[in-house]
Amino acid sequence: FVNEVKDNIKEYLPERFALANIEVRENQKLNETYTGLYVQEPGQVITPTLNLDQMYEAYENGASMDELLGQSAELIVRDPIDIDIRKLLDYEQAKENLFIRVSSVEANQDKLAMAPHKTYEDLAVTYHIAADIGGEGSASTMVTNQMLDTFGITAEQLHQDALANSENLFPARVESMGAVMRRMMGADMIASGMSQEDVDMMMDSMGIDDSNPMTVVSNDQSINGAAVMFYPGQMDKIAEQMQGDYFVLPSSVHEMLVIPDTGDFQHEELKAMVTEINATQVEPKDRLTDEVYHYDSKDRVFEKADKFADRQKMKAAEHDMGKDAAKAQPAQKPKHKSNDMSL
Repeated sequence: FVNEVKDNIKEYLPERFALANIEVRENQKLNETYTGLYVQEPGQVITPTLNLDQMYEAYENGASMDELLGQSAELIVRDPIDIDIRKLLDYEQAKENLFIRVSSVEANQDKLAMAPHKTYEDLAVTYHIAADIGGEGSASTMVTNQMLDTFGITAEQLHQDALANSENLFPARVESMGAVMRRMMGADMIASGMSQEDVDMMMDSMGIDDSNPMTVVSNDQSINGAAVMFYPGQMDKIAEQMQGDYFVLPSSVHEMLVIPDTGDFQHEELKAMVTEINATQVEPKDRLTDEVYHYDSKDRVFEKADKFADRQKMKAAEHDMGKDAAKAQPAQKPKHKSNDMSL
């Protein structure tokens, strides 16, 4: 299939692609590795990459080769993204387009070995340069160790600049699950021609309100929004909203779910729920981990929920040992100062 596409794609392209270089090579992205087809015109810097794995899946599901090659040609000749290459070479320009993403350490070991990153438990925060942001999403590139050397900065400076700029490019959006459902369903209803008044009545009749304990943490585009959890001060802001500690469920790379730790949930049952949802409802390229995390608002610690439980047990044990030690101490008689005062 790959050879068929490579050998025949030029027949579907304009004449200017007659001398284009066509290559097939593995394309490695966070959480995803696929066979990519690169079509590069002479002098072209930025080239589109076609996902041949997706094309083959469509072919197996009944799409014809003629149809797939025609659609691929349309993507290739589409106006290229207007990318200023200086964004990728000059750090003073690059840092204005920096942002962070979060992914699984285990699932991306090869990719992370070539890029600066910070780990929080088994999650990795990586740094990316937005080349283009539009209504249909964004085009970006991941900062590699080689790029870091070219920039001539430290990994810590990159981290701090990316954190600060992420909020500018992709502002945080923290909403209750009920509010998210009302917004998404409401938009669909409005698009279908319903009035806002009818939409509100429909929502009320469906019982969609803010009683659901879950809060959704993402960005204003709902793309790679799980990274919002690691924005400066974001965990403390959520703790204030939750009025204390909370569990963090990695719904996908696009969002985190937060549940207040009121004692009503055990981390084991929450982890079982995350594992099942990942296995049945989340695409592999969108998965984070099967873990459940916890934020200790008092100690300001983000950690796996089972580690938090163990830490609390250890604290309780140390407290009990302290009380037992105090009881074991012999009673001390008060010492009296000699009466050397004269009246």
